[in-house]
Parts: sequence; structure tokens; C-alpha cells
Amino acid sequence: MNTIEATPSPKVHHGRNIKRLREMLGVKQEYMARELNLTQQAVSKLEQKEVVEDDILDKISKVLNLPVDAIKNLNEEATFNIIANSYHDNASSVNYNC
Repeated sequence: MNTIEATPSPKVHHGRNIKRLREMLGVKQEYMARELNLTQQAVSKLEQKEVVEDDILDKISKVLNLPVDAIKNLNEEATFNIIANSYHDNASSVNYNC
């Protein structure tokens, strides 16, 4: 008898991914809060949420200059490549004022 075992997909935690990406980029919560028109405490709460709404993810991706998929499907190696390419392509236009 052949049985196919489904491997459970790893649980995605949008908030934790946002925090990790933000930290990798050296962006402070205060900057994100200012850009998103939120308080720093609201950004902190976002980073604790397992699922963040798509419209908020879209805004965050624009602030971090990353694709939404980088937040939704965080993979260390792929994310590093995305960040490196984003900075290389947009080196003159990125200013985080940190």
C-alpha cells in the first residue's frame, strides 16, 4: 500500500518576518511608524501579529522597498538576495533617515 505523507508547510508569521526584514535593513520602528502614519507602539503590535492584512503588507513593502512576497514567504537566502538587489538597483534613491 502506497501512502503519500503530506509535509506540513512551515507556519508563516508575517509580523516576525517584518521585524526581521526591518532589522536586516537597519530600519527603526520609529521610521516605519512615521512613514505608515502610525505610532511606534502600533508598529510593535504589527510585528507581533501572525497574519497582517494585505493592504498593510503592501504599505510596509513600499516603506522597506521590498516585494510583499519577501514578507509573506521569508527565506533567509532569497531575502538576502532580494535586499542586496534592491539596494544595488536603488542605491541612490533609498534614504531611511535613521
